[in-house]
Formats: sequence, C-alpha cells, structure tokens
Amino acid sequence: MSIAKRVVLGAAAATLLSVGTAQAQVPEMPGFYASATGLWMFNIGDSFNLAPIVPLAVRPGNGPGFNLQFGYKFDSPWDVGVRGGAQWFRQRTATGVFNLATDANHQNIDLEAGYSFSMGPDSAARVYGGIRGMHFNQNVGIVGGGAVSNNRNIWGIGPKLGIGARTNLTENIGLVGGVDGALLIGFYREFGIGASPNYTRLMPQVGAEAGVQYRFSGMPSLAITAGARIDAYFNAATTLNTATVTTTRGNLIEVGPFVRVSYNLHAPNGAPPPMVPAPVVSGGTAYMVFFDFDRSNITPTASETIRKAAADAKAGQKTRVGVTGHADRSGSDAYNMALSLRRANAVKDELVRNGIPATAIAVVGRGESQPLVQTADGVREPQNRRVEIVLQ
Repeated sequence: MSIAKRVVLGAAAATLLSVGTAQAQVPEMPGFYASATGLWMFNIGDSFNLAPIVPLAVRPGNGPGFNLQFGYKFDSPWDVGVRGGAQWFRQRTATGVFNLATDANHQNIDLEAGYSFSMGPDSAARVYGGIRGMHFNQNVGIVGGGAVSNNRNIWGIGPKLGIGARTNLTENIGLVGGVDGALLIGFYREFGIGASPNYTRLMPQVGAEAGVQYRFSGMPSLAITAGARIDAYFNAATTLNTATVTTTRGNLIEVGPFVRVSYNLHAPNGAPPPMVPAPVVSGGTAYMVFFDFDRSNITPTASETIRKAAADAKAGQKTRVGVTGHADRSGSDAYNMALSLRRANAVKDELVRNGIPATAIAVVGRGESQPLVQTADGVREPQNRRVEIVLQ
C-alpha cells in the first residue's frame, strides 16, 4: 500500500510571542523581561489524502501549544533574548475497515537581538533578527487490509527577521501586532512504509499576529495580551498522489488564538513619586506631572493636574502654554532626550483634549540636562521624570 508522504516544518518562538516569532512584545525598560504564551492552533493547510485508492483524508487538525521568552534590555535601545516553544496536533478518521490516524508536533528555539525605537507618544516598535533551530515529527498509521505506519522527522536551521509594535490607547489598554519571516534549510528523514531517501530543502516561513494588551494600574511592568496568530510554512510538505503516482510540494497553515503574560523583572511598581512644589516661574503659573520609569503614558494623577492646568488657562485667558519634558539620568543622553519629548507631547495631547488649542502650546524636551533632584549618572530618580506646564 502507498502512503502519502507528508512532512511539515513548524517553528515556535517571541518578544516580543504564540508558536511563531512575530511576538509584539516591545521591552520598554532596562533589565530582564519574560513572557509566557498559551495558544490553540488549527491547521487549515494541506491534508493527508489516500483517495482514490481509499476514501480517507486527514490532516493534523488542531491542538495546544506554548511559548516562553526570556531576555535582557540594555540601558539603550538594544536587547538580546532567547525563546522557545512547542505545538501539538492530532486527528483520527475512519471509513469501513480502514482507520487513518496522524499525530504531529514541532518544537523550536530562537536566539535573537532586537532594537526598539519610538514611533511617537506612547507608541514603539522593535525590529529583531537571529537564528532559528527547529524539529518536526509526524506519525501516520493505517489499520485495514494490514497495519502500516510511517514516521517523518525534519531538523532545520536558518536566519529570521521580524518586527513587533505597540501603541497605548489609554493608560491600561493598548494594541500590539507583528510580522516575521525565516528561511530554513531542512534536513529530512523518513522511516517505515514508502520511506524516501534522506535529503534537504529550503523552507520559507512567514507569520503575523495582532492583539489587545492590558496593563494593571500601579503595576505597569505586568501585561496580559489576547489575540490571534497565523503561521504559514511554505514548501514544507510532500504528498504522493496515489492516482497519478506523482509527488507535489505543499504548505502548512496554522491559525488560532493566544493569551500571553509578560513581565519586566526590573520595572518599578507601586506608589507614584512624592509631590514636590512646582517650579517658580516669573510672570506665569506652573504645574508639574510625573511619570513611571521609562514611560510616557499619562497616569490618573497626572491627568487631573493637566485638567486643572487647562481649566486655569481658559479661565485666565492665557494665550501661551509651555510644556517642557524631563527624564532622569538612567539611560543615554540621546534616549532620554527622545523620552522627554514623548512625555511632553503626551501632555500636549491631553491639554488639547481638554480644550487648549494646539497652536497655543510650545513643546520642549530637556532630556536629563535639568534635573529637579541632582543625582549621579544612571540613578533612577522619580522626581526627575516629569513634565512642567507653564501658563503665560
């Protein structure tokens, strides 16, 4: 009896991610970060078909998977990490005296380096690249007219590239997404009935995911993301057509939901920084709002201060509003300058939402050059992570 020869290449990975690699995790704060992902994937790609000799067809239908990621973000845009995971599929079908069963699983481990950059207030992206190694195994068994079995294994390795992005809609809720690709050299081996000689082939992979992320108030380092992912593994299957006795190459396509928990191990949590007096400004009124470490999102306390500043500006008919962003001394000068501008622009956007014309607001970033509290370089001082609003 002939058996349809089919081998599928699978991979599991990150950040920052599902059994593929397009994890949209973008590490925001220096220090260690980690994530754990659970998912349920459905194979909507090629099936294992014995027609017309036997009216049986089966594909590894659906099953659970997981992914783990661990990395370290330097006190700069760069980070390094490792991720790995696994996916399982299983299906049974029968007709008459024949029973066809297939079990499949794949595992991978990825080594990668990433570079994060800002795309505006409260939005960021991470591009990454590295090496992926994987293993896939599939067993097919047929009972009826004599029991036969076939086992296929494939090991692969090759380069990968990807990009993940996030944007915060509110202090707690944001959107994440990502795409990735890899080009693997697969080393194929088959055992059992109808086995073919060992050989190699190139197998491209592409994947994408999108989700909604929730951060806990007072604990911004902890996030939960829920979404959906799709992975396509091209040129990763070989099927024998039992009618024409010819072989063709096909694809595996996996799609399904995922849930991810991510945590920055060195991110500060807890109470906001203590209130300090607003700076003395000649001929104007000043307000001050504070930010979490390496963050530019507006906290509820900051939002109240900004609303008061906007109300006072309108009541006092102030025609100019100065918004100056600052950062502490943890991080490079260039990074802190960009961070201070993101904070200032976030405050400007909130002022506009409270009725202040954008043309009346002047935004300036000072980076770490004008600390409220003098510290040594590298110190994370809460009172220096601020934006000053001046009405004139």
